Amino acid sequence: MDLERFLERVSKALATGSAIYRVEGGTLKITVYGSEAEIKETVRRIKQLLGEYKTQERGGTRLYTWRRIHRDAGGAIPLDALAQALRLQGYKARETGEGLETTATYEEVAAAAQAVWEAMKTLAGSGASRSVKKAIAAAHAAGAGDPGELLEEALAAGLAREEDDRIIPAMEWRMLSETLLSRRRHGLRGD
Repeated sequence: MDLERFLERVSKALATGSAIYRVEGGTLKITVYGSEAEIKETVRRIKQLLGEYKTQERGGTRLYTWRRIHRDAGGAIPLDALAQALRLQGYKARETGEGLETTATYEEVAAAAQAVWEAMKTLAGSGASRSVKKAIAAAHAAGAGDPGELLEEALAAGLAREEDDRIIPAMEWRMLSETLLSRRRHGLRGD
């Protein structure tokens, strides 16, 4: 790591007019003076900066908190559906207790999270089980198309079925999302 570049980025992350930082051995010490809001913002920025540098230690992945994801998505979304959507797009992604660890940039995560939220809202009241909704939301966020059309296609192709006034998957939900995306990419539609 280039220490001068890192310290320059630390300097830019400081949200107060008064802060002192110094390097002592292998430790960076920062003393911040300002209002409570300025200090909190500085802490948030420094944590974000450190998270970027920790990325190298985690094999190129970044950790995004579930709070941030839910806020930017528009509401609470199933993180496993978001992780699946990112994997369908070719990224590494997995849930953690804190949120989502992925190789995708936050802009890509936020866009996929918004698409998952949109699909979950669209499918509310459709009779689809949570598993079917997650599969369709993941496929939709990966670019497979309209959630309503994906639900119709899943039913027509036998990938999902109606049972006791609910639509349930005919396979594990992650496989369903992969199958729907693959069918769309290859121009296949319902039977």
